[in-house]
This record gives sequence, structure tokens and C-alpha cells, in this order.
Amino acid sequence: MVRSLKKIVFADSVMPWSMIRAGGSKEETVPIVFAFYLIETDTRKILVDTGCEYMDTFPLYHYIPPVEALSIPAGEITDVILTHSHHDHAACTGYYPQATVHIHELELPKAEKYLQNTPHIHTFREDFSLEEDIRILWIGGHSPGSCVVEILKDGQILVLCGDECYHPYNLQMKEPTASSCCPERSRAFVETYTKPPYVCLLCHEVIV
Repeated sequence: MVRSLKKIVFADSVMPWSMIRAGGSKEETVPIVFAFYLIETDTRKILVDTGCEYMDTFPLYHYIPPVEALSIPAGEITDVILTHSHHDHAACTGYYPQATVHIHELELPKAEKYLQNTPHIHTFREDFSLEEDIRILWIGGHSPGSCVVEILKDGQILVLCGDECYHPYNLQMKEPTASSCCPERSRAFVETYTKPPYVCLLCHEVIV
């Protein structure tokens, strides 16, 4: 049973609209954060993504090392779910060598450089449940093996979206992200997850 879910922000930044919506401005930017999630259940402490220590393509303001931003000792983490293999989501995975890392097999080749210190790796192709109320589902819009995590809690399905959606605009306008390797699957994501009972939680959304 999921006892708590926490968004852990480790940096502020900005993103051009061109990454969020097709035809968006490359010069006009919106505020974003860099973050990952901690799920605590009766038996597990699970990270969904792990963050990074630098970004070549984005400025990082008010930066805190992700392992320091975590509210519990790193050694207590039992599982890491990587939504995809991009640097800002996977680079700090090596801080959790005791954890089992769950990653879609299509993401493994690009993630291997981040997994050299993680001997317990579970690759998957089919959707699966980590616990009864935690499911990992392949979407394949943002990157070939990109996944989301569904959490059944209090009668809702909370969806940790990884980078299948950068900004609330995409959900509000039902418009898929411009940052996609498969626009058809990105559109299917928006069409599915903008309906009840889903509540989307975004990695890069600024929560005021």
C-alpha cells in the first residue's frame, strides 16, 4: 500500500516553448524545475528517476545534489524506476547500488553508462506491477522505451509522467509534446491521460 508520494525538486530552470508545443518559440521560455519522485509503501522506498549533477543544455538554478535533496538515507532506497534513459532522469542512479533498477529494455543501451554501479537491474518489455497499486506502463512517445508510473491512491490514479509531458499546457489543450520520438504515441498518451480517473504529475512542472 502506498503510504506517501513526494516530489523532490533539485533545481530550477527555464525551457523554450519550442520543446513544449509544435511551432512554439525558441526564444520565449517558461519556468520549469528538475525533479524526481519518492514513493513509500509498507515494504519499499521507491525512486521514480534519480536526477543529475549537471546539464549541458539547461541552466540549473538553486541546485541541490539530488542525493542530498532526498529526505531519507540513500541506502534505504529499495527500488529505482527509470521512466527513460535521458541524463536528467537517470544520471544519479549509481548512488543507489543496493536498489533494484527497473528499466524498459529499449532504454537500457543508452542508460548503461549510468548503471555501472547498480548490479540489480530488471529490464522489462511488458507492463508490470511492482506492487498491487503501483504499475509501470510503456508509452514510447518521448523516447523508444519511455514509461509512466500509475499509482492507485485514494480512488484516483496518479500518473508520474516522466517526460511524456513537460508542461500543463499539453494536458489543458490536449496537445502532445513537441519533444517526441513518436508523435502518434505522444498523442495517444494525451488522449488517454487527460480523462478521469487519471491525475498527471509532471517532473518539470513548477508547483506554486
